[in-house]
Amino acid sequence: MNVVRSLLDTGFALRYTPLWEVPSGKGGILFCNLDVTDRIGREPAADTLLANLTKYLNNAKKSAEVPVAYAGGKIGVDTGVYPQGVVKGTTGVQILGRGCKAWLGTNGEKLAQFAKGGGTVVALGLTTDEAKLLQKALGGFSVESKVNWLNPLEGPLPDVFRGLSVADLRWRKKLETPVVATVKAGWCSKTGVLAQLPVGMGRLVWVSAISDDFDLQERQDMVFTNVQTARLVNVVLQNLGVYRSAKPDYWTQRLAASTPANEADLYNDKRTIHDDPYAYMRW
Repeated sequence: MNVVRSLLDTGFALRYTPLWEVPSGKGGILFCNLDVTDRIGREPAADTLLANLTKYLNNAKKSAEVPVAYAGGKIGVDTGVYPQGVVKGTTGVQILGRGCKAWLGTNGEKLAQFAKGGGTVVALGLTTDEAKLLQKALGGFSVESKVNWLNPLEGPLPDVFRGLSVADLRWRKKLETPVVATVKAGWCSKTGVLAQLPVGMGRLVWVSAISDDFDLQERQDMVFTNVQTARLVNVVLQNLGVYRSAKPDYWTQRLAASTPANEADLYNDKRTIHDDPYAYMRW
């Protein structure tokens, strides 16, 4: 399943959504399972929701092709679809994943020029050593290693984190990661696990944890945080206009198919019954 941008979180552990958006190609599909149609013209809340959804769709921006490159190791999402190395030009997105220490040591100066010229640098699950090399290259912020598990979000979020909520940052174990500690400007979450910071004419987008930090072999219920964190990373990349996947676009395929969907295909993780009391219920 490709990126799903949740617009409303509900249910057990806020793991379900009756209102979600699936970007597809240059457009997208909006799914609404809220009981709206029978209430139009009778309940103001339904009228307001429909008006807001219509406005949202009418104002949706079409994403242009954005140059992108990746440096680092495996981070729990499909990075093999990105060109490896340094992004070409002074605009675009340079993704840095855990395992980029050697790359940062060699390309720190180029990275700073790229960001200051208007590029976006995305840091995903860096180690403490990698985070300090990035801090040295870009400046304007400091990092420290901290243990977190509840990560509140307050106030309006930057567009790069659109579609995320506190449910995506409630980790099912206490995890020590590098976090953004101090900033000169920009936005930073309360615990420093998410941040967007200006760098010259460009910016740094910071995500502290990756799905590989939550091992399903360690505890079965880690599946919740593992899946949520993978989705968080993919949503951020989608919001930046650079999400790629080696898998076919599931929803576009389903809309064009002549046969009904297999319901099991709609699930992107495997659960056991005791993990989630709602997992095997159908409404």
